[in-house]
Amino acid sequence: MPLILLPVAQLHSLLQDHDIPITDPTVAFATSESSYANATDVGNTATSIMDGLLSHPASVADIQQWACRTASQVYAGQIVDLSRKAAGPHFGASKATALSLQEFNLDDLTNLFQSDTPDLWRCYDQLLSADPSINRQRERRQQQRYETRLAVQVESN
Repeated sequence: MPLILLPVAQLHSLLQDHDIPITDPTVAFATSESSYANATDVGNTATSIMDGLLSHPASVADIQQWACRTASQVYAGQIVDLSRKAAGPHFGASKATALSLQEFNLDDLTNLFQSDTPDLWRCYDQLLSADPSINRQRERRQQQRYETRLAVQVESN
């Protein structure tokens, strides 16, 4: 038996004998103030544990399912928060007026989306950046919006 497996087997047996789930000592170790000087160390340890589990064939499927479930919960919560009227501007196309169309600024909505739902924004960004042709189209649209804003500013001065 390899040297590392003996202590692991002993620890596993000890935990089973005392009906302690492996998560309890793992979380206690990762969050112990005596072991770590700051929150960055705890985050790095948690990331290392998750990376290790993700790279192991016995746990990869469970970790991927956990990550997807957790991300979905985070995204759903951010969508709910963003959809509340208190979150800021809402644009109802059925009640749009000429004035509301003129005052509507997609960049303001984008900035709100980026600041209030950063995880969801990064997810969309990752999904959209998977296709290079869409990236080029998006960059062209961003440039056009920038040039339009610049032209409006010049005209108003």
